[in-house]
Amino acid sequence: MKLFYLFLLLVSSLVGYGQFNYQAVNTANAAGSYIDLGSSGTAITTNFGGGAMTFDDDVSSIQNIGFSFVYNGTSFTQFVLSTNGFIRLGTTAPDNATYDVSTSAELNVIAPFNFDLDAGTSPEYRVFTSGVAGSRVSTIQFEGIKDYSSTTGQFSNMNFQIKLYETSNNIEFIYGTFTPTAAAPAFFTPAVGVMGSTPAISVFSTKTSATAWSAATFINGAYTGNYFNVRNNVLPDAGRTLRFVAAALPANDAKVEYVYTLGELPFFNGYPHVISAMVKNAGSATLTNLLVTLNISGSNTFTNTQNVTSLAPGVSTLVSFAAFTASVTGTNNITVSVPADNVNTNNSKSAVQTTSGGSPVFSYADNSAMASSIGYATGSGIILTKYNMAGTGIVNSVRVFISDDVDNAGNTVYAVLMNSAGTIIAQSTNTILTAGDLSTYKTFNLIAPQSITNADFYVGLAQTANTMNDYYP
Repeated sequence: MKLFYLFLLLVSSLVGYGQFNYQAVNTANAAGSYIDLGSSGTAITTNFGGGAMTFDDDVSSIQNIGFSFVYNGTSFTQFVLSTNGFIRLGTTAPDNATYDVSTSAELNVIAPFNFDLDAGTSPEYRVFTSGVAGSRVSTIQFEGIKDYSSTTGQFSNMNFQIKLYETSNNIEFIYGTFTPTAAAPAFFTPAVGVMGSTPAISVFSTKTSATAWSAATFINGAYTGNYFNVRNNVLPDAGRTLRFVAAALPANDAKVEYVYTLGELPFFNGYPHVISAMVKNAGSATLTNLLVTLNISGSNTFTNTQNVTSLAPGVSTLVSFAAFTASVTGTNNITVSVPADNVNTNNSKSAVQTTSGGSPVFSYADNSAMASSIGYATGSGIILTKYNMAGTGIVNSVRVFISDDVDNAGNTVYAVLMNSAGTIIAQSTNTILTAGDLSTYKTFNLIAPQSITNADFYVGLAQTANTMNDYYP
């Protein structure tokens, strides 16, 4: 039997982003017409939790677009609306207090007027799909909304819409009547634009508060100066339209998004090891008989190819390769690739793996720099990582990288070992984190190490009811 050291880390390979099909050069600021939906379509009256939709820091239930809309290299058919002036494509609810998407972690955001907003006069949210298949339009309307302030609020009533266009995948923001309050003119800073996977992958509109809406311009990436600044003595002309024209995607573009593998693999108890990869069709045409190849070089060599028979545009699929068994300890260079196509810069992803012998380790960590962390807000919980033991081994300790967030210091944590049924079978003593634990790996020795034989198991870091912290899980 071997004593195992577990790294509670889930870093597999560098993250790749989907192709963002909007650029500042493909935008327009134009006069237009604002046509209120009236009673057309469906009023959005239910929030994400199933209760009544409110107008202050709330998010809607999942809504249907009415067709497939391609955005950020993915086909979406649904969205969730935030009362703070934006929608998030897909079925995941945004944070209900996102007042600035341009500095947030929100994904696939379309924001016609993102700020801290509330109910004005006769507030309502509504969605309506019109037209015939192939050229339909989905209109999402924010009606009777105001900026949130009891004393300096600039508008007592605002009306605006998002229009999503089928096939072209164009987006329009159309602004209706904005009713000024009696407060002295004072600027506030909505975020207005479209965002993909990060604020850097975005197109935002910008202007000073004294600039006419018709003179607003567009930038690629997050705001570095003025937002879409507004004030109550500079109003939009009814029908003012900001247009985001989608760039045509290449026909054939297979993309390797992620490689899933252990970064450190115990020589005797980690085999056979199955490596997998997430592959996406980032192009506009269906891919058929796509060959995906795993190649391992270095201390050990191995090659395997899998065939994806069909992959629709915007769709991702998990490809699992034949099981791999190393013959020597050392360093393995892992590459997953697809054949050359219209975009060759995203055709492969690589990872580095170590096969350990004397002091065997299971670890998802590789040699990449730490890019982000997750943890707990308030309260208690356990963050877990799953491994599989081939043969018999004894789990002795869990090693965790503690992020440099100062809120971590003073919190009480402990490591746990769970069996495949999710029962805790061993744990460490409680430890109060100190400033010296930050930005380092910390080892938690289990009080009673346990033997695992030919089974899945979990290791994790638990927190008692403390304040806030971030760990690399």
